[in-house]
Amino acid sequence: MPKRPDLPTKFAKIVVTDDRGRYVLPALPRATYNIWVRGYGLVDSPKVQAQPGKTIDLKAVPASNAKEAAQYYPAIDWFAMLKVPAKNEFPLGRVQEPGPMAGGR
Repeated sequence: MPKRPDLPTKFAKIVVTDDRGRYVLPALPRATYNIWVRGYGLVDSPKVQAQPGKTIDLKAVPASNAKEAAQYYPAIDWFAMLKVPAKNEFPLGRVQEPGPMAGGR
């Protein structure tokens, strides 16, 4: 994730790796960028300053637990990944009366 801090407006570019962990940041204006690794299940890696044309080797940093990993993405990102089953996929059908675990009798 490259970010250029010296612009009056925010400039960020997000790229993904291939199956071998390689990445390319195409068409970046000449400048110095802060580049780091961010991803689901990770915490942000240390930021490295680099310019276009420079080869750098970044290392992903696994989160020590799910709570730590969740701090890096807003709740709406996690919500967007949620796949709610279709109505006909719910096994119970219509519940007439809540059971004891739900405050019923």
